[in-house]
Amino acid sequence: MPDYRTYGARDDRIAKDGDVGFIGFNNRVRPDQLGKGMLADSQNMRLDLNGEAQVRKGIELIEAPFAVNPSDTLLLPFNLPTTGQIGDGVTAILDPSQVVEVYASTKYSDPNDQSSQYIILAANDNAVAKNIQTGATQTIQYANTESVGSGATMLQAFNKVFIFREGSTALVWDGNFSNDFELVESGEYEQPVQIVCAPGEFAIIENRGIVHQQDGVQAGSVIEVLSAQTNPDDQNDQTSGLKEGARFDVAKIFEGGASQNITSATSDNANLNPEYSDMYRVTCTLSGHGYKVGDPIDVTGFGSNNVANGSHFVAEKTDGEFIYYVDGNPNLTSNTSGTVQLAHGFEFYINSDGYDEKVRDGLTLTSTPIFTRRVSVGLGFTHMPAPPYAIYHQRRLVMPFKYTVDDAENSYTLTGNADEIIASDILDSDTYDQIYAQYRFNAGTADFNVGLHSFANDTLIVFNRNSIHEVRGMIDLKNASSRLITDEVGLVARQSVVQVGSSVIFLSDNGVYNLQFLDEYNLRGGEVPMSEAINSTMKRINQNTWEKSVAVYFDNRYFLAVPLDGNATNNAILVYSFLNKQWESIDTVDNTEWDIENLIVAGRGDERGVYAVNALGGVHRLDYREDGKDRVVAEIGGDDTTYGIQSSMTTRQYTIGTMERKKWKEFDIHVQSSDDYRSDLTITAETENPDAEFEIGTLSSFNPRKVQESVTLSGFSDENVNGTYTFTEELILPSASIYVYNKGSRSLHWIPSGQVLQVKNESGADIYYGLDPIISPALPDGSFIDASNGNTVSGSSTYTQGGDSVPTTLAEGEDVSIRGRIGNRRGYGLQFTFNNTTGRPRIRAIEADGSASFRSTTKAD
Repeated sequence: MPDYRTYGARDDRIAKDGDVGFIGFNNRVRPDQLGKGMLADSQNMRLDLNGEAQVRKGIELIEAPFAVNPSDTLLLPFNLPTTGQIGDGVTAILDPSQVVEVYASTKYSDPNDQSSQYIILAANDNAVAKNIQTGATQTIQYANTESVGSGATMLQAFNKVFIFREGSTALVWDGNFSNDFELVESGEYEQPVQIVCAPGEFAIIENRGIVHQQDGVQAGSVIEVLSAQTNPDDQNDQTSGLKEGARFDVAKIFEGGASQNITSATSDNANLNPEYSDMYRVTCTLSGHGYKVGDPIDVTGFGSNNVANGSHFVAEKTDGEFIYYVDGNPNLTSNTSGTVQLAHGFEFYINSDGYDEKVRDGLTLTSTPIFTRRVSVGLGFTHMPAPPYAIYHQRRLVMPFKYTVDDAENSYTLTGNADEIIASDILDSDTYDQIYAQYRFNAGTADFNVGLHSFANDTLIVFNRNSIHEVRGMIDLKNASSRLITDEVGLVARQSVVQVGSSVIFLSDNGVYNLQFLDEYNLRGGEVPMSEAINSTMKRINQNTWEKSVAVYFDNRYFLAVPLDGNATNNAILVYSFLNKQWESIDTVDNTEWDIENLIVAGRGDERGVYAVNALGGVHRLDYREDGKDRVVAEIGGDDTTYGIQSSMTTRQYTIGTMERKKWKEFDIHVQSSDDYRSDLTITAETENPDAEFEIGTLSSFNPRKVQESVTLSGFSDENVNGTYTFTEELILPSASIYVYNKGSRSLHWIPSGQVLQVKNESGADIYYGLDPIISPALPDGSFIDASNGNTVSGSSTYTQGGDSVPTTLAEGEDVSIRGRIGNRRGYGLQFTFNNTTGRPRIRAIEADGSASFRSTTKAD
């Protein structure tokens, strides 16, 4: 920007202040105290690594599955009034109190299916799963007319999806879209019993122990050897060789399969596998049998009392045959009457310290070991205690323990202890130990559990309302220990807890806090809230409903949805950038009815992003649309609506580093349009002491362009006629001059002397004509005449004089340096505010020039 070449002794030198990039905003301190690159306010903006401040990308509606229509996904109840009411038994009146909404949501994926990236929404009467990858939507019913209400939460664990309903039996879905959400186990718990194996019900094959019965065991369960054989004093009772007291993790569960007809079966005892010497081999032919070595099988149909019948184990196999061994001669020669099916059972792996002595695999086929499932080390096991929520930690579900499970099914008793938690058995969502898996925190104080978070190194962080604790060593619950981290701060919103690297971020009474894992034994909280810089915004959060706040981490940003300004639901998203280490924006939608019930990070590849679920069933993807528009749904059964993004940014207050009052002379602003859309914005400024607000102008007003002489036609039913016709030539005839304008196959003739405007086709024939509407309308309503029939048609024209400079939005991908005069506005400091009106402009740099002025001791307001 030009300066004076020289200065006299009495001249005030022009000084400069400004920013060449932006990193965040701060509304706690005065704007004149902010440093370089800081903004005083940022609404719906993104401040990327290169320092540009750009309007955020728009929100896109992905799915709105719930509708007020009996033929749609969800049915809404209604009443048919019969007397003294509108409708008199004929007109159906919707009951607003029964209108559905989304009460819980979660992401779901099948690890064996790359295309199974779902967001599942739980409403009153059913759930809806939206496949993010394919766009398909599927409904999952609730069994037994169950329903879901306010306060419900969802979680995927153990390849299942749970819906937790405080004080009521939780629902669980197994991931099969043919099945419903079912009630989890409840009522009296059957404590573990011994698993006694009769001959033929146990085998060791290739260091795998296989039991030919399931007895409630699940994958991940721990079983213990009570005895290597049922009757050690009986010499005829074969030992399994297992060590008494050895514990094993169940690796696999066998589910009974369909019966298959064996094509043929033979038996022999020649050239046997050495592991099965002195036994008989049964070879069964069955193409495509699908069995694997070690599978437990049930065989029938080989005649009465034949040893080939009964419980057996596959010892060898090919694609068309499977072999098992028996103790005795079955005398089979191409027998075709047998049937086989996969049996119920489980298997575990045995390492060297699991044996007391190693016996041949064949001998274990007649062994009789005794096992037990893990026995409670406390007051016995219980079923899931109707929690409000749960988390997955160290292969367990951990949850608040506010209710005890009654003997009657689906019945629970409130304990009165709101500061207890309990953990499930490993990989078992139905088994909970009532002593060693149970913990109380701050017992006897006015404190209660709000949230849980699974941290690194087998550490569980327990968030109470007024304190934070940690539990270590939950792999072995008997040896787990807990300690207090702090009683100076607690958690207000369970879903605001997010882990980023070694830090855990959450919303507390004093703002957003950050717990940091400093070393192996040192988890400490910061002394100053992470949200200190936006304290003015934090004070706007509605404390009556801030427990609904929810957060996620994605794209190096912390997104925190909160209820601002007395709102009962989350209506704004606070965005923190970890790259800039500053708060970046307050995001809102230009519709007060739109809310954020949950934030979910889901999807793969290009579909991965942050999805916002609102209570009305809409699934929306954040930061997606390039056009600077938000397309959202804010009403069940309503149409989606597109809104412009109401973004704004206010700079820090420029003071040129002095306390003196200045004369602000000029400014320079560098702006670039987005790559795909044109841009425009408004610029205002504000001075302080003296205080004044004034308009600078618009981006388009500083970006004028010369235009060609043209006439624009609009409102015609023939779309080929509508559009802009540019001046081509002047035809000078003896009777009149004709100005010709062209647009594709259409042309327009203007005869000023006769005040006539003619629209012609490619053959030169008139389509429409009329008196020149530039001077006076052809008819009182400004209509034209259809040349084919003389009828009046709607249409209008607008003339643009050639050579005029008109305000023009900034073209796609173009950048411009805006320079202008401020007009010697006086003030101690100067701030600029930018509001976008079109597209997603990028503001790259701002500079203001001024000089010291008004050194009088008279006050300036």
